[in-house]
Amino acid sequence: MILWESFPLDPQPIEHYRALIERGLTQPIRMHTNMIAVAMALQKAGSPIIMVEGAAGNWPASLAPRWQHEFEDGFRPDERVRACLAVRDGWAIQARNVREPLQAFRDAGITVHGVWMDWEGDPWSMWMQFEQARHCTRCRTHLPRWALASPESCSAYSTAIIYGCWTLILPLRFLKCFHERWLLTGWSCSDP
Repeated sequence: MILWESFPLDPQPIEHYRALIERGLTQPIRMHTNMIAVAMALQKAGSPIIMVEGAAGNWPASLAPRWQHEFEDGFRPDERVRACLAVRDGWAIQARNVREPLQAFRDAGITVHGVWMDWEGDPWSMWMQFEQARHCTRCRTHLPRWALASPESCSAYSTAIIYGCWTLILPLRFLKCFHERWLLTGWSCSDP
């Protein structure tokens, strides 16, 4: 079991981590290279290395330029402008932001045992995307016609996109572990 945001972000004495292990607990870390020293201390104590990240909203789509829907003249959404379903550049940027630190942990000799990414970013909005997507000139040009036929079809399409984006973000080659996203669950017992 992990404890959420409950420890300093600098290495603690080995006895500290061993006391947690005796209680069936461990300290989670962020997926940042500034956490390598903490991960090394946890690993030395015999603790599993568990990474936890969370974000929501237009992120990670908003990492890229021109990430929003491009609406036809006269359309104004009733809610915040969502990420265009035809643009996945922000996810590609985030993939690099994930792979580089994971590679640094691997290069430092750290085995990551688990990754929990609680990311609820666009295009996760599913059926909420429909109204904006059907008025987006880019979506109408690049998405299959069936994806804009109904809210349910748009939901199915955006769900397929999010599955593909997650595959892009976290290839199993980095892990000898379980990684989870509350909707998507992957498992690897070996290092492919």
